[in-house]
Amino acid sequence: MASGLPNKEKVRIRQLYAEVKWTAWPYWSQKAASYHAPGTCTFYGTANTNQMVVEFMGCSCQALLLFIPDSPLRDA
Repeated sequence: MASGLPNKEKVRIRQLYAEVKWTAWPYWSQKAASYHAPGTCTFYGTANTNQMVVEFMGCSCQALLLFIPDSPLRDA
């Protein structure tokens, strides 16, 4: 799965930012561009953060998480 920017370009941008040759705005706009290719995750967080958001929205049934997806117990 490809990201929006090649890895070499990401490294170059991070180094420019670390050397204070770039301001925060171009850095963050380039960082955002690296996630917006088809098939890449656009949520800026960890898997735990994603799980918390799903739970807070009430979209997660905790009992279903204990069974594998193809299990007949999950359909019960």
